[in-house]
Amino acid sequence: MKKWMFFLYIFSFVVYSQKTPNLSLLKTQNEKLQAWVDYCGAVSDAENYKQLITIANQGISLAKNNEIYLAKFYFYKGYGHEYNNNQYAEAVFCFEKSLYYAQKTKQLEDETLALMRLNYVYYSTNNFTKRKRLIDYIKKVADTTKNIQTKSVLNGSIGEYYLDNSAYEPFIQYQLKAINYKKLLPKNDSNLENIGISYSQIASAYAKMKQFKKH
Repeated sequence: MKKWMFFLYIFSFVVYSQKTPNLSLLKTQNEKLQAWVDYCGAVSDAENYKQLITIANQGISLAKNNEIYLAKFYFYKGYGHEYNNNQYAEAVFCFEKSLYYAQKTKQLEDETLALMRLNYVYYSTNNFTKRKRLIDYIKKVADTTKNIQTKSVLNGSIGEYYLDNSAYEPFIQYQLKAINYKKLLPKNDSNLENIGISYSQIASAYAKMKQFKKH
């Protein structure tokens, strides 16, 4: 009985969190835009990617010329396409738009997210030239920023690039750097899980290099 009640509670929370916000109750345009961003986040967390594309499009229309929010909505639209039956070409377009607006408005968090996803979708679409240029830029950002979260994400992203190219030693180097930055972040289940996955990938790389003592 308790388990069933717990399930109902979780289900109710998820449904409520995905409830379409009533924008007419909000006074300013920024409040409306932020409410719609939060709505996109809830739908994304619920892994309803087809719906995410739809509401992200609505967000893009709502944002009009607000480039800070266009970066966010184009990211969510790209994320929806990436995970809705692997619509990678559409995802590339949206993530590139998100990156453009994030760079233009100097929104580091949004830029970091767009760079990370572009690294993956360029690989998935065989855009190797674009990916190489992207990685060169990511290295500059990772080296110059003081933001620990960005350093952790982007060093991990660089590591993934080398792993995809079977360059195990630089992969390990960048992955260890990412882990060190992740350890400086607030401890939570998601961060600890990411650290565990990174160590597992490093162990696998050592095994492929037949360095079993390190493995």
